[in-house]
Amino acid sequence: MMTKKLMLAAGVLFCSVSAHAQAGPTSLKSAEDITCELTGDCEKVDASLANKDAGESRGFSIRRQSGSSTASSAAPKPGNVISAPVRGNRARQTAPGMRYMARPAIARAATGHSNLAVGFVTGSAELDSAGRAQAGKLLEALRSPSLADKKVLVAGHTDSVGSRAYNLDLSRRRADALVNYLTQNGVDRSRLEAKGFGFDQPLAGTSAKAAVNRRVEISVAK
Repeated sequence: MMTKKLMLAAGVLFCSVSAHAQAGPTSLKSAEDITCELTGDCEKVDASLANKDAGESRGFSIRRQSGSSTASSAAPKPGNVISAPVRGNRARQTAPGMRYMARPAIARAATGHSNLAVGFVTGSAELDSAGRAQAGKLLEALRSPSLADKKVLVAGHTDSVGSRAYNLDLSRRRADALVNYLTQNGVDRSRLEAKGFGFDQPLAGTSAKAAVNRRVEISVAK
């Protein structure tokens, strides 16, 4: 009886892990995040972070450490400033004694690309609810003044589960599905190009099998 219970528990755990792996990344980027990444126009994102930081700092005071520590040693050193990129999930992971600082637009990584976790129904090119939410944010970004006259490439990418031919076809169909969503909601079709790359272009530093590679990359056309 105990052996059966252990086997059942292991089966439930395996199923839940498998379902999580199939789900892939779920972070939602705002229209401002996408615009910032594609154009370098990051004023709204920086202002939002600044306002959030100001609000979260209210009601807190700084305690001077007792003992032999001096005020100068307690203050963050120049090398201890955390410069955080403005991305979809902006969770703070600062070490004790360090302060959080939004990265100014001039110091951001190369602009012109935005990787989006656009969700699809497993094995198909149908947007799921999370995918429609992210597609809506992309639509909002493409309507912004900074991007209103830009042409963009919508590139579908997959992980390496399955054959290369299957994943190339799936990635192209998913890119087409996102382009169709955008055009159905008012974006001029001439501004959009869809391509599928399968698992040929995994994100740097990741395994081709990693779920994070199931993504759509938006690039501003040169």
